Amino acid sequence: MKKNEVIGYDIDGRPITILELEKLVVASNENARKGNVISHKDLLVQM
Repeated sequence: MKKNEVIGYDIDGRPITILELEKLVVASNENARKGNVISHKDLLVQM
């Protein structure tokens, strides 16, 4: 698979490549390590 290959689509129908997904995963992991998280309960309250 190539890094620029489309592997899915976001909620708005825009294509997501392998490279973009990898960047999202890395950023999510960094945020979790830094404690930048929200509980499921708090998320539901915000909706």
